[in-house]
Amino acid sequence: MTALELRTTKRGTPTVFAVIGPLNAHSSSTLHAHLHQLLTRADNTDVRLDLSCCTHLDTDGILSLDVAHGWASRSGIDLSLVGVPPLFERLIRQHNFEHLLAPGP
Repeated sequence: MTALELRTTKRGTPTVFAVIGPLNAHSSSTLHAHLHQLLTRADNTDVRLDLSCCTHLDTDGILSLDVAHGWASRSGIDLSLVGVPPLFERLIRQHNFEHLLAPGP
């Protein structure tokens, strides 16, 4: 099984973290640990998760993103997804988690 990684790809406003690898039940604890560490050190309250390098997303992965979104919101951080492949976006919308997606232009 491939490990999940989060890498800072852009600092500033917004700060962008690339999600690299699969996002599922097995990697959700890794996502939360990484995000907790990164967001407590973030120098702003505008954060994006770039899913363009995410290799797999299932409903457990979406639920873990929703939990992270809730935690970030309670901490005053605007967390949303960018670079979402069309298949993942369709899955997110199908399960009514559109609030995770960054607003369009």
